Amino acid sequence: MGQKVGKKGVDKGLEHYKEQRFEEAAFEFHNVLKKTQKTEKSPDKFVIYGYLCTIYYDTGKYRDILRYADHQIDIANSLKDSCMKAEAFFNLARGNERLSLFDKAVLFCKESITVNSKRSKILGYSHLCLGNAYFGLSDFCNCCKNVDLSLAFARQTKDKRLDILANVSFGILFTNLRDYDTALYYFERALDTLHGQNDTDNLDQYQRLLEVCLAVPYFRKGRLNDAMESCEDALKMAMQCKDRPVQAKCLFTFAEIHRTRKDTERANPRYESAYSIYTEIGDRYGQMESLRGMAKSTTLSGDTQQALELYQRALDLSESIGNKFGTMQCSVALADLYNEDGNSAMGDTYKSAVRTLAEHMELFCGVCGETMGQLPEELYPLPCGHLIHNRCGPHLARYTWGRKGTRRPCPSCRVKSSGNPILEL
Repeated sequence: MGQKVGKKGVDKGLEHYKEQRFEEAAFEFHNVLKKTQKTEKSPDKFVIYGYLCTIYYDTGKYRDILRYADHQIDIANSLKDSCMKAEAFFNLARGNERLSLFDKAVLFCKESITVNSKRSKILGYSHLCLGNAYFGLSDFCNCCKNVDLSLAFARQTKDKRLDILANVSFGILFTNLRDYDTALYYFERALDTLHGQNDTDNLDQYQRLLEVCLAVPYFRKGRLNDAMESCEDALKMAMQCKDRPVQAKCLFTFAEIHRTRKDTERANPRYESAYSIYTEIGDRYGQMESLRGMAKSTTLSGDTQQALELYQRALDLSESIGNKFGTMQCSVALADLYNEDGNSAMGDTYKSAVRTLAEHMELFCGVCGETMGQLPEELYPLPCGHLIHNRCGPHLARYTWGRKGTRRPCPSCRVKSSGNPILEL
C-alpha cells in the first residue's frame, strides 16, 4: 500500500468523493484493494475500508457498510488498536442504524464509545449515531441527550460536518413530534453552518439533505412555494449524485404535501416510489413511514378496507423494528377507522394501546400531563433529555418560586437541572 500507484489511486478516489462522484470514488478504492495482498492487515487497508463505508453510507448501500466494517474489525483486532476498533464499531453501528436494526446499532455505538479511550474524533459521531438509533426506538430522552453530546463535541472540535448532522438530527426529531418551529430553528442553524464553510470543508453534499428536511416545516407553516422549491432542488441534486436515500425522502415529502392538499392522484405514486427505494436500500423505517402515508391517502379516497390493511402492514413493520412512535401513530389511526366502521371492540383495543405506548415513550409533559407529538405545538428539551411543552415553562417555574440558589428539578425524572425554561431563581 505504500507504493506510488496505491497512493495515486487513493488520492484519485478522494478527489472523486469531494466532487460527489461516488461511483468513481468507490471504483478507485476497490482498485487499490485489488493491488494489495488479500491476507495483508495494514492500517492503510483499514483506511480504505473506512472510505468505502462512508461512500456506501452516502449512497444508501447500507448492507455493504457492514461487510467492510467487519473487515475493519479484523484488522483492528489484529493490530490491537483501540482507535481502529472505535471506528469499526461506529461503522457497524451506522450501517445497522440505517437498516433499522436499532438495537444492534445501540450496542455497537456503546462499544465504540467504550473503546474510544483516546477520545478520537469518532466519539462525537458515535454519540450522534447512538442518538439516531434511540430516535428509531422512540427513546426520545436518550436521543436528545446523545445528540446534544455530539453537538458539544462539534463545538469543542470545531467540526462543521458533525455540527450540521447533529442539528439535522434534532430537526428531524422535532419535525416528527410536530414542533415545526423548533425543527426549523435547528435546520436553519445547520444551513448557517453550511453557508459558512471554507473551500476545504467539503460539505456541499449536505445541501440536498437540508433542502428536503426544510420542506416539511416550510409546508406545515404555510410556506408551500418554499417547500416545493426546496424539495425540487434536493431531488435534482440527489439524482445527479445517485443519492438514493435523499431521493426517497424527497419523493416521500412530495407525497406528504400532495396528500395534505388532498391530491391523492399525485400522492399515491410518489409514496409507492419512495417505498420502492426504501425497500431497495433496506431502510425499514422509511418503508414504515411510506406505508403509513399510503394508508392516510387511501383513507382520503374512502377505501377503508385497504387503509386498514396498509396501516396493519405499517404497524407490523414498526413493531418489528421497535419504533414505538410509529406503532402508536398506526394504533391511533386503526382505532379511528375501526370505530368509524362500527367495530368498537377493535377500536377500543387499539385505543388502549396508545396510552400504554405514550407512557413507555415518556411522551407525557411532566408539567401538564398531556400527550406530546400528536398536535403541532412547541416543545422544550431539558438537559436530562425529557421534553415539556414550551407553554408549560412558566408553570414549572411557579412550582419552585423563591428557592434562591437552587435549580429546579425535571418534573419527569426529578434530576437537578439548570436548563429548565427559566434559569436560577
